[in-house]
Parts: sequence; structure tokens; C-alpha cells
Amino acid sequence: PRIIPNRFGKHATPSAVALDPEKGILVGEEALKLGVSRYDRTVSAFKRRMGSGFPFRVGERIYSPLELSTIIIKALLKDAAAFLGQPAEAALIAVPAHFNESQRRATMEAGKKAGLSRVRLINEPTAAALAYGREIRGRTAVFDFGGGTLDISLLEINPAATRVRCVGGDSRLGGLDFTRLLYAALREEIADAGASDPGMVEARLFECAEELKIALSSVREAVSSISGKEIRVSR
Repeated sequence: PRIIPNRFGKHATPSAVALDPEKGILVGEEALKLGVSRYDRTVSAFKRRMGSGFPFRVGERIYSPLELSTIIIKALLKDAAAFLGQPAEAALIAVPAHFNESQRRATMEAGKKAGLSRVRLINEPTAAALAYGREIRGRTAVFDFGGGTLDISLLEINPAATRVRCVGGDSRLGGLDFTRLLYAALREEIADAGASDPGMVEARLFECAEELKIALSSVREAVSSISGKEIRVSR
């Protein structure tokens, strides 16, 4: 398996969309950074509402979860085309294991609206097991802790087949919730930093919270700095 980097060289693109008055539609990390100072122009974790008509306001416009997902998929396809040197016409889209039928249909429609001629779906934990489980055998639990949702699948993996025995999850819990909690904690810690540009500090705070969260996936304690102040966070 190969992970295609986005245009910033990152291997993950957060599901966030923002509307910048000057730059237009922003996707991923750019959208999250704008959201720190202009939360009224940024939305994220809308996958939790997939399959519904729930309205999300982005600036002066109202978007449905399907429309926002279409914007994300278009951005991913653009990055993939730049990497591959040719456009992608078909895609296998991984979705939360606990997505119901209407959520799955909405995801397929978003893929087609983004320009894909063929779309198929696979559960996210199952995709992870198939991609990285070559050395794994027997009964296996696979967790997928994404930006907005949490999934778990119980599988039986053997050379002949991979069987999914049961799936579960929580569509209201994800990595974004941890980033927000870390951001709130960091905000209290540097409240007296006395920066000349508060907006830049807020953006750096959110970026720092995301960096620390990711670092804590592989180390027990992570260190960063904001406005010259060292920030140390343990698991």
C-alpha cells in the first residue's frame, strides 16, 4: 500500500471545509486553521451527520453533509491526480463501520458528484486490516479512531479470507474532540503570553494541539512551544 500525500505533503487531510473571503473554499488543515479565528466560516466533523439534511452554515452559505463531503472528495481526487499524473475515475471509499444504509448511499452520491464514474464502499477498520494485516492471523480487533468517529471491527483473518464478525462504534467521538480539549487546556496555560497578534497565537494553539495529539500516538510525552513558552503534555 502507498499513501498519496496531499499538496502540503501530509498523509492525512482533515475533513474540514472553510470559506475564506479572499482565498475561497479551503479544505483540510487550512480550513481548521481559519476556524480558530473565524469559526463562523469553518465546519468539521460533518460526517457525523451524513445521510441527513442537517444544515451547516459556512459564511453566508448553507451546505448539506453530502455537499461538504463532495468538496472533500474533490480535493482528494485533485491531489491524487497530481501525484499519479492522471485523473482517477473510480474509487473505493472507506466509511465508518457503523454507517447505516442512508449514510452509505449519501457517501456514494458524494463520490459521484465529485466526478467519479464508479464508487464502492468498504468499512474503515476492514480496509485497515486488508492493507496492513498481511502478518496478522486469527481473531483480531481493529480500532479506527478517525477525526470525527470511532470504529471497532472484530475480524477473523486467515490466508484464504478475511471475515468480519461484528462491527460497532460511536459517531460522536473522534480525534477532533481530543484536539479541541488539548486546545482548551493550552489556551489556559498560555493565557498570559501577551502576544502582539492574538489571532496568530490562536491559530498556532490549534496547530500545536493537533501536533501534540499526533505525537502522543507514538510517545508517552510530547513537547512543543508557543510564544516562547515550552508546552509539555503526557498521555
